[in-house]
Amino acid sequence: MAIKKRGKYNIDNSSSGKKKRTFNGDLFDSLTELHYLKEVILPLMETGKVVSYERQIPYILQEGFVNFEGKKILPIKYIADYVVTYSDDHVEVIDVKGNADAVSKIKKKCFQKRYPDTIYYWMVRNLSRGGWQRYEELEQKKKLEKKAKKLA
Repeated sequence: MAIKKRGKYNIDNSSSGKKKRTFNGDLFDSLTELHYLKEVILPLMETGKVVSYERQIPYILQEGFVNFEGKKILPIKYIADYVVTYSDDHVEVIDVKGNADAVSKIKKKCFQKRYPDTIYYWMVRNLSRGGWQRYEELEQKKKLEKKAKKLA
C-alpha cells in the first residue's frame, strides 16, 4: 500500500495530487483555491464584472525588528490567495478557506488593522449550504441551524 505524501495542511503533495491542483500551468496550494478561480473569478471575468486578478500577493502585517537582545525578528507576512479588481475599479483581497484556524484568525485581525481601507473577505465553499459564500455568512447560517434544531 502506497502512502500519500501530505504537506503541512494535509495537502496531497504526490505527483497525482499536484496534477489535480494544476491549472493552465499554475500549481495551486489547494483544490479549494482552484475551484474558487474556476467557479467564481473566471465566470465573472467572462461577464466583464472582474477585469483582473493576481494570486499569492504578499502583505506585511508587522515589520521585522531587532529585539532587546539584538536578535533580528523577521516580519510577519500574510499571502493573499487572490487580489481581484472589478470593472468599477474596486479591489478585493480574497482568502479561500477550508477551515479557519487560530493563526489565520489572528492574521485576519492584523490585516484589518494594518490595511483598514482594504476590502478583505474569507470565502468558503459549502455545497450543502449554498456554495460559495463569505466565512462569516456560513458561520451565521450554522448558528441559526443549531438554534432551530434546539427549538425543534
